[in-house]
Amino acid sequence: MRSHTTKTVTNHVRTINGMVEGLRNEQRYNGERLEMMRKLCNDTEDTLLFALCLVKKVQTSVHANPDLTTHKNLIDESIALFEPYIHGKTITAKEMMQLKIQVATLEAAQDLFIPTNGERIRIIRDWNVLVLETAFNCLLYPKESAERGCKLARHYAEVSIPDRGTGFLLESADRLQDIADFWANHYKGHHNDNPEPVEEEVAA
Repeated sequence: MRSHTTKTVTNHVRTINGMVEGLRNEQRYNGERLEMMRKLCNDTEDTLLFALCLVKKVQTSVHANPDLTTHKNLIDESIALFEPYIHGKTITAKEMMQLKIQVATLEAAQDLFIPTNGERIRIIRDWNVLVLETAFNCLLYPKESAERGCKLARHYAEVSIPDRGTGFLLESADRLQDIADFWANHYKGHHNDNPEPVEEEVAA
């Protein structure tokens, strides 16, 4: 839908590009640095196109390097189910159930929980599948597009490497570049210089 001003998108893309450069110069960032994605993803249509872009990147990656996942067929199957709805297909009640079953299947691919201090901690074993799971939730919960889209960006960009931890590491640079490139290209040639609505604070 491209509801943001060009200036807004340009500023956020510049921030992400700065993170890319920083990571390549051995800087570290925490997940909060991508909170601006909530702003970019508050438009449902934009968020779904963003989600499709990232799952396609995942698919290309695992096809080029099958060792990245043991769930290549599940990823292909999920994208084939996901993509038509991004291009305008209406979700019927029956199809909604099918989509929810697919999400459950994606979740089950790595649902390993370890009890810790009385709580169950989910262990992510395949981050590629997690990206698909999060993308499906963007589709299923459009009213939560800002939160879901932000989470999708983080799951796509974060990496987990033994002995180095989980988060935005050097290997995240190319993934963050993918995110910046999507938004830059999505708004390329689009001119919307009308001020965006400002939410007024409600007095307590």
